[in-house]
Amino acid sequence: MHQNVALVKTTREAVGDNVDIMADAYMGWNLEHARRMLRMLAPYNMRWVEEPVISDDLHAYAELKALNIVNISGGEHEYTIHGFRDALDLKAFDIAQFDVNRVGGITAAKKIADMCEANDVLVIPHAGQMHNYHITLSSYAGPISEYFPKVPVEVGNELFWYILTASRSPRTASSI
Repeated sequence: MHQNVALVKTTREAVGDNVDIMADAYMGWNLEHARRMLRMLAPYNMRWVEEPVISDDLHAYAELKALNIVNISGGEHEYTIHGFRDALDLKAFDIAQFDVNRVGGITAAKKIADMCEANDVLVIPHAGQMHNYHITLSSYAGPISEYFPKVPVEVGNELFWYILTASRSPRTASSI
């Protein structure tokens, strides 16, 4: 726990107070651990903690959100509109981070984004694929999108990089 806090502290000190920082626990904490971690992370003014507990434990998400220490994001591992309806009914997330690939495509994702908007829940789709940007740009609930720079192991952003590089110059994506 102290090592994680030290990493967040170092990050905050490096970027200052005017840059958002977020952490992804990737479902690695149980509820008690998450409660303690959120309290320890409170001084660092984080934008959100993503997936603090196992994705199916919506009651734990709701409890962590109710602490009102740091925004709680989740939904990357939710696969249905019904699951998001349950999460919204329980007030489990401050930020919904569905993955368009996993929830049934753009139509299903747009329906989820509309439900989130109606419930005042922000939408920041998981990952940086182009289809996630379409959802963000089509919803008042979507203030930003996750962004992943081009790295050798990145998979799924090829179209994104092709469009960005094609709009800047005639170079191909492989020349960046």
